[in-house]
Amino acid sequence: MLTGNTSAPAVVVFGRQNELLDVVLEEFRRRGDVAIYGGALTVSPEEAGSTDERSRRIDLEQLRANTDSVLVIIDDEMLESILREDHSRRSRKMLRTEEDQIAEFVTDSVVSADPDRLLVLGDARGATPAERPQAVRWVRQLTARIGYECSINGTDDFATTYEVLGPDDDVARTARSIAQWHDGRLGRQPDRPPALSGA
Repeated sequence: MLTGNTSAPAVVVFGRQNELLDVVLEEFRRRGDVAIYGGALTVSPEEAGSTDERSRRIDLEQLRANTDSVLVIIDDEMLESILREDHSRRSRKMLRTEEDQIAEFVTDSVVSADPDRLLVLGDARGATPAERPQAVRWVRQLTARIGYECSINGTDDFATTYEVLGPDDDVARTARSIAQWHDGRLGRQPDRPPALSGA
């Protein structure tokens, strides 16, 4: 369920609750930004269509006038399942279903909330040097897909960008950079997050 004071321009953050997400949310709050946790990106088949899942979308519709940014965090566990899957037909199908679910949920959320910008952040700190290019490619493709689906669903002047964290990236510095990206609504920063390692 979404929480937070929605009277000021907000950033909505999606992803599995973990250390990275917690540090990012805390940095937003430390700076005085309204950071709203929108929940996990995927749900189990048993949870699909549940009251909790539907209520997140309803809450996002209520944020329409106040949402400036959406941050999507693809955590290390999700990326590892993509990078290290066994390439069986069943495994590829499950991963495709997960990707479809993420793209659909984020697209629906963006169309409902009508923000100015989206950042997809992939946590590949645990990836090997050989796996990192694959992680970057997957996050880039996911971001492009979401941007395209949002554009055909009527979003205007919507900026999308992505970043992929590597093994040398510091979580606290990353959180500060993401908060500065959100502050782009004040004209202080460009759409691309500053000071991240880049993808």
